[in-house]
Amino acid sequence: MKVVLISVYDDYATGPRFWAAYLKAKGHDVYLLNLKTFVVKLFSYDTNELAEFYKTSNATPLEEVRTDGIILCPYPTPVTEIEKKLLIDKLQEIKSDVVGFTVTSLDINLMKELTRNVKKEFPSVPIIWGGGFIRPLHLKRPLRQKMLSA
Repeated sequence: MKVVLISVYDDYATGPRFWAAYLKAKGHDVYLLNLKTFVVKLFSYDTNELAEFYKTSNATPLEEVRTDGIILCPYPTPVTEIEKKLLIDKLQEIKSDVVGFTVTSLDINLMKELTRNVKKEFPSVPIIWGGGFIRPLHLKRPLRQKMLSA
């Protein structure tokens, strides 16, 4: 079976790498795709640059204040239409039997959009969501269906 595991904004992709190793050990062909990475900006702790950046960039506030007085600010850049098409092209090239997405609370809307795009192009290919944000045992079936169809 050919399995494609897709992560977005996750350079480490720990979950997909775990599953890839497990599935490979079971004899499956596994492909890991990392669609985007975070862009990292550094800001001086004592300026208003960071506040101005958030006003103008549509970035989700994620900050780490370092001991050297610098604020590390990773933020997601939008996935472009060209990148979305490249993802579909790559899936067509691989001819996967299953597609899995790692979903986080930061990218839920993007994952719903990418899921719809993949399902439109490959209606018979099962799509699996995983990650820390997904709690299928806590969701009733109609809510799960609503999340995927929204």
